[in-house]
Amino acid sequence: MKNTLAERFLLISIPLFMSLCQSTENMIQGEEKAASLNAMQDKARSLIPPAPELTGWGPNPEKIKAGTFDISDISQDWFYKKFQSKAVARSIEVKSNSFMESTCKKSALIDNKENIVIAAISSVDPSKVSMSNSFEEDKKNIEVFKCIGTGLTYSFSDCECVIFFKYPGGKSEFQKKLSTQ
Repeated sequence: MKNTLAERFLLISIPLFMSLCQSTENMIQGEEKAASLNAMQDKARSLIPPAPELTGWGPNPEKIKAGTFDISDISQDWFYKKFQSKAVARSIEVKSNSFMESTCKKSALIDNKENIVIAAISSVDPSKVSMSNSFEEDKKNIEVFKCIGTGLTYSFSDCECVIFFKYPGGKSEFQKKLSTQ
């Protein structure tokens, strides 16, 4: 039994066409799922109560997390600064959001220890920013307060982190140390 050229074409093209239709349908469903995921993440973020703007001298981070601080009674012993950071390439390659989150936080901390001290000095006396070496001991106490993913679909391939350190006596003691140097 011989197939004509037209029959052969139909035998080959129909399964190919069906496969193309399925791929297109999967792609559309994937885009719809991504849009739906983004909408759910936006909704979840809108339900989180806003924290005070964490830049500069501020309250105890534990009180902020617990929501128990009184804005009129701030000890001002902590200095906060927001920084952008990136996860390490390997975490992005393996597409592990938890791996990206931990490496993005770590990068924010390591890359900005000097920068947060310079920002604290600048908040007190901008002419003394070159004195950041006087605060080597304080750089050991810098921590991450919180981070949010700013990468595609809020992944942690990129992040924005608030880091902080405690300086006993706060801004006034920090200023005293600068003036005695």
